[in-house]
Amino acid sequence: LTGLLNRKTFDDRIMKLVELKKRETTHTGQENDRRKHHTGRFWLGIFDIDFFKRINDTYGHVFGDEILILVSRLVQGLFRNDDLIFRYGGEEFITVARAETEGDIYSLFERFRKKVETYSFPQVGQVTVSIGIVEITGFDIPTSFVGCADRALYYAKEHGRNMTCMYSDLVKKGLVSSGMNEGRIIFFDE
Repeated sequence: LTGLLNRKTFDDRIMKLVELKKRETTHTGQENDRRKHHTGRFWLGIFDIDFFKRINDTYGHVFGDEILILVSRLVQGLFRNDDLIFRYGGEEFITVARAETEGDIYSLFERFRKKVETYSFPQVGQVTVSIGIVEITGFDIPTSFVGCADRALYYAKEHGRNMTCMYSDLVKKGLVSSGMNEGRIIFFDE
């Protein structure tokens, strides 16, 4: 529907990226070799269309599908060609982008959020998105950092929606807990 990469492709690509970050992290050798192999910092942003169920219920699924397509075009128009954009499920999307600093990636996702907020969607008018961002490292498994980005996303949704939240900032401020629960698997918010 959206022309974006799908969930299966996400799983394949994210594992390759984690392996690349692992190799980069554990790489030993001369300083010039490190610079040559340095890939930069990668970030995962997960975003969700706010009140999407209400859009479908009020205007119908045809208009809901149109919103998904238009949001997909907006994200494609803002991010670079080598950034990865996935429809993760329903009205949830993931973008994997490269940026040198936390401030740079926050600004990029914030520009996207504002672009959606100011776009006039046919029949529906204003639509907004909530966004959670986390850095991808070679130290975590994908479910861990996707879960962290998801916690930042849900923090945004629970605190007013239409906002961009950095997971690391939320942890520093004590607003969300850090990482996974050390070897313990939690099912459905025990």
